[in-house]
Formats: sequence, C-alpha cells, structure tokens
Amino acid sequence: MDFTRYIENIVVYINSHLMMDHRNSIAVIASHVNKSCYLYSPHMDNWIKNTNSNSTVNIAKDGRHEELSHINYIIETRVKELVQEMATADIHNHVDQDLRNKGQAKSRILVIKCTPDTSFQYLPIMNCIFTAQKYNVPIDACVIEKDSGFLQQACDITGGIYLKLQSPSGLLQYLLTAFLPNQSMRETLILPPKAKVDYRAACFCHRELIEIGYICSVCLSISCKFVPVCPTCQTHFTLRIAKKKKKA
Repeated sequence: MDFTRYIENIVVYINSHLMMDHRNSIAVIASHVNKSCYLYSPHMDNWIKNTNSNSTVNIAKDGRHEELSHINYIIETRVKELVQEMATADIHNHVDQDLRNKGQAKSRILVIKCTPDTSFQYLPIMNCIFTAQKYNVPIDACVIEKDSGFLQQACDITGGIYLKLQSPSGLLQYLLTAFLPNQSMRETLILPPKAKVDYRAACFCHRELIEIGYICSVCLSISCKFVPVCPTCQTHFTLRIAKKKKKA
C-alpha cells in the first residue's frame, strides 16, 4: 500500500472520530527523522480562511460536513508541504496545552508508526509517557512495520492499546475497530490481547537489550559499558574506584 493510501485511511479515521461526538476535536502531528510539525490543529482554522481568500481553491460543498472538508483540505495541503521541505522544527505538547485550556478534556494519543526505533527518540518518548501518565491520557500505538519497544512500554504504562498490524492493507479496519472507541466503550469490547512487554532497557550504543548498564545522571541515556563522556549530552564522568580497606 502506497503513502497516499495510508493518508486517505488516516483521514477517514479522523472524520469518523469527529462524527462520533460534536465535542470531539483532533490534532494531527507528523514526525520525521529531523522534523516534527502540525498537519492540523483546531488553532489552524484561520489558516484555511486565509488560504481560500488568496487562492481559487473551493472547499467541496457536496453534502459533506463543512468542517470535515476543511480538515481534509488542510491535512492534504500540509502533507504536500511537509514532503517538499526538510527544515528542523519543534512542536509544543498539544495535550498539555489542551488540558490547561479546557480543564477536564478527555484526551488520548494515537501513534501510527512505520519506522524502527532510534536512540534519540528515547528522551522525548519518556517525557511524553510521564506527561500522559500524569494527566491520565492513554497512548495507543498502531505499528505498521517492526515492533516498537518504546511504544509497548508507553501503551502499557498509560493503559492504551498496542497493536502490530498483521496486514498493512487493513489499516483502516484496525483504526476503526480497535482505536476509534473511547475508553468507556472499550470496556465492553473484545480488544486484541495485550502483548508481553519487555521492560529491559536497550543501550544507546548498540541498541541491544541489557540487564545491567550505565545511566547518565543528566539525560538518562543508557550505555552497556562505562564511557567517560555521555554520547547524548556530552557530560563528562569519572569512574570512582573504592579504596581497599587497610587490615587492622
């Protein structure tokens, strides 16, 4: 299944989520190796108005919900822009901002992942897990390619669903049946069984699971052997050797 088909399936899932309840909202964030940016957020409503006023683009008015047409158009346009540009960008924690603005918003996070884990993702993911756990926000993961140890831990800690697709061509079916229902509805459904989570850490140097390792006290990166300089944050360390006690 090609990239365009994936985007179409995700857009259908987004539309279904918004139609479940008129109070539902959505934020779509795309993440690449060196870039993360919003494809859509509720704060981009003015963006579509400015775009339409300065161009000949007309939102379809063929009976579809106008808001869904707006969101679909924004996502399609932003995906095209994202493919063309490769600059670095930072994003703010949308869930944290949403909770501060709306108070008791029932947020949840769905991660659709099709690339392998990389060591530099460790700190951002751990920060996201702890923030989600603090605010009782479940993290769901739909993994298309190889299993993700990071996301397995994130889903297990926050009470979300981790699902490794057996067939990528069935992405839309998985999204609508496993990830569309909210937390209260999931209690009455027969969901995929939870996978056994391996909480062993992987060293940043070789990406191998280890029982005992060395942890940087500054950035929490993990090494399988002692290194004088942290490869992640460049903090310098000294290995202290206990002195032998003198015999009485």
